[in-house]
Amino acid sequence: MKITNHRKQLSLCLNSIFLATLLWITLLVPTVSGQNDIDAIKGQTLYTQFSLFYGKNCHQTTNYRRGILLPVNTEVKFVKANKKSITITLPYGGDLTILNVEGFSGEKIEGIFQRTFAASPVDFSSFTNEEKEAIMAGQVRRGMSKQAVIFALGYPPKHKTPSLQLNQWQYWQNRFGTFIVYFENDKVTQIVD
Repeated sequence: MKITNHRKQLSLCLNSIFLATLLWITLLVPTVSGQNDIDAIKGQTLYTQFSLFYGKNCHQTTNYRRGILLPVNTEVKFVKANKKSITITLPYGGDLTILNVEGFSGEKIEGIFQRTFAASPVDFSSFTNEEKEAIMAGQVRRGMSKQAVIFALGYPPKHKTPSLQLNQWQYWQNRFGTFIVYFENDKVTQIVD
């Protein structure tokens, strides 16, 4: 009889420990399911940090250069984010989804958010008039700095351009064609299709 009571007490004790541990995990440890480190709230005003193209209300981080141009410094509103995408509202209405293709971008969604959006517009004061014009048109031209190219074209896919320190950046024109931007002394010297 004593052994049976002892087993019941041990069982109750273990169940209590299990439940207490489960409660502690639930309350104190942040969940990762659907959570991210994006520091934005719904309705927050943000500005695009480079020109990007989109189609069917979606921009893929593969960064195809086709579709509708959304220029750098476009004022947008944050809607939501998850592990694979960010949704914003465009200034003229409608939502746009930024879909992270991590195999090409080389970034988690938090990195995509940080490089694509900011609370203030990009400062163009250090660029030439020719660079400013190309940036706003989402184009690359000879003589542009690497920073100006980032603002004009966004980031080249990491699977083709693993480092921005390289003097050769490869972009996707569309799903079937690429072009390469060559630099020398931080200036574009050539663009090859």
